[in-house]
Amino acid sequence: MATSDCRVAVKGTVFSVSHGVGGSRVSVVAGEVQVSRDGGDRVLRAGEQMATSPRMARVAVAEDVRWSRDRDEYLAMLAELAKLQQKWQQVPEPGLRYISRLLPLLPDDTAMLVALPNYGETLAEGFALFEQQVEGSPALARWWRSGTTVDKTAELESLIGAVRELGSYVGDEVLIAASPRQGSPGPSVLAVAEVVRPGLAEAASAALTSLGATGSAARLRIVDETDLATLSAGQRQPLMLLDDDLVAIAFAPEPLRGLVARRASGGGRFTDGELGSRVLDAYRDGAGALAAVDVRRAARPNHAEPDGSSLRFVLAERKPSNGTAEHAARLSFDGSRSGPATWLAAPGPMGSLDFVSPGAAGWRPSSFRIRSGSSNGSGPLRRWARGRTTRALASCGVTWSPRWVARSPWPSTGLCCPSQRGGS
Repeated sequence: MATSDCRVAVKGTVFSVSHGVGGSRVSVVAGEVQVSRDGGDRVLRAGEQMATSPRMARVAVAEDVRWSRDRDEYLAMLAELAKLQQKWQQVPEPGLRYISRLLPLLPDDTAMLVALPNYGETLAEGFALFEQQVEGSPALARWWRSGTTVDKTAELESLIGAVRELGSYVGDEVLIAASPRQGSPGPSVLAVAEVVRPGLAEAASAALTSLGATGSAARLRIVDETDLATLSAGQRQPLMLLDDDLVAIAFAPEPLRGLVARRASGGGRFTDGELGSRVLDAYRDGAGALAAVDVRRAARPNHAEPDGSSLRFVLAERKPSNGTAEHAARLSFDGSRSGPATWLAAPGPMGSLDFVSPGAAGWRPSSFRIRSGSSNGSGPLRRWARGRTTRALASCGVTWSPRWVARSPWPSTGLCCPSQRGGS
């Protein structure tokens, strides 16, 4: 669906688009849509709304679909989705991990690492709650089963059941590492986990069969160290190395041979390097889902000199904390920051917290160093902040003319999203 100032791509959803001389407003009841406009793309999910102009007043999603003959069903669906979200928040997540026996087995030149807890039981319990909600809500059931003759519940049940079954054979985490390959455009990928009980080979074969695996997944070959020694170096095929206490998957023999060699020697040097030491620090504080990148090594696999960018390491985490999820990202630089990296302000108190309503649906704080007339490239950021602030205030019925205060060359800004329940 297209209007004069945006394009809305439908992704199996119930939504509303209002358009007038003041702009466009998009509200999503169920599913999601992708809204494209001059400022970029944005994905809206159930219960979310956006306007392309401050002149287009925001209203509650429920009000935006009140004109529809199916409004009662849509409102019931919104209520059911809200209940489901609350139930999902009560599903216990895997506990934090403070030590990893797998980190020393990763390649010394690992450029990217993803460390995931074993989500098998969490996914299964969350899906069981979803099934219960669908069975007890006619409105939600009609939406979930509409538009297709395929039994989506059975497909998801099969997939999540396979993940849960395979997860019962492995330890509390799965590590996925990517390393640069000399002379090749793609990275060398290695996934590794501990084995906690026998029968994984049979379970993996059964899972691939039940899911109707095709393509490279169907060609997965399970090998041991003896089989690995017979494979040619240039062979490209999904391989699963499996023994009594370790399982690893790669797309070529070389990463698995390196893993075997590091295990035989008592571990490699990954944790002694700069990226590995940062990951170890994260584990000491308790690790949930974690991603870490050596930006220089990932961007320049041939280890050439950097191109002037001072960003060196990125480490992002998500972990449970007192019944909620805590998200954090840490950026490390070589020397002084340059370009967009200079926009980031030092950690400090967020004064905008004083203006957030207790009933706010969301709050997005930002702390930037924005200097008028500087050469740090912050001009686009200043224009973005002006526009966001103007739209946020306009949604609350306030009109303003933004001015940067000359006596304060390094202002910080906090933006608050309006609540659908009337707070702001």
